[in-house]
Amino acid sequence: NKYLKRKEYHPPWARDESKNMPPKVSDFEVSVDGEARQNKLIKSSVKAEDPNRDIIFVKVRLDCGNDMALLYDDGKNGGDKVKKDGVYTGRYRIYEKAALGKSLVRAVAVDRWGETSNELTAEIDVLPIKYPEGAHAPVITKLDLPEKIKIGEKIHFEIHADDPDGDLTQILITIDEIGLTLSMPPDKDGVVKQDFSIPDLFPPGDYHFRFQAKDKTKMYSEPVEAEAVIEPANKE
Repeated sequence: NKYLKRKEYHPPWARDESKNMPPKVSDFEVSVDGEARQNKLIKSSVKAEDPNRDIIFVKVRLDCGNDMALLYDDGKNGGDKVKKDGVYTGRYRIYEKAALGKSLVRAVAVDRWGETSNELTAEIDVLPIKYPEGAHAPVITKLDLPEKIKIGEKIHFEIHADDPDGDLTQILITIDEIGLTLSMPPDKDGVVKQDFSIPDLFPPGDYHFRFQAKDKTKMYSEPVEAEAVIEPANKE
């Protein structure tokens, strides 16, 4: 009812630029229970106002991990207590591999036309992730990946990982040349098995793969690297 009535909704291409006032933000607060560590939950609140009353959310970005979070003023999400009081609140985590040291947190309000407010910043000092006492990192024990892979030809690969604590959750596979990381859950024995074919979207050439195991406490194994040559498909 609010947005589909013609008298109330004006598409961006039909709006009068001179009548839209950009939002403003003030009183930016960042709080954390204890220390600001990797994988730690933090909370932000921002006072935001707009003469047109069309703010959608406040966007927060953490430089330390290039992560983004959205704050709302709906009285329910992210710990926001009072609806439409002009205070936008949200909770989010510092990235588990965030850069350590002092880092800026940036906040801007965004209205429904895409206009943004002035930017406010706060500073946090990111400390290393704190693991449970006695926790052990997982280990990749075996890797079976063909050295040559023909496009379109089915191949088989296996990754074996072990975790003394029994809390292994993921095997991460990164292909450096295309900047892609895949996350695959291991079976109960810590093994990932896969039969797959390389699509012809991949150009032939040398590819570098990096494998890491990850557990519930966000501990990572030492990376294991491998190279494979992707060859052109057989021409019939």
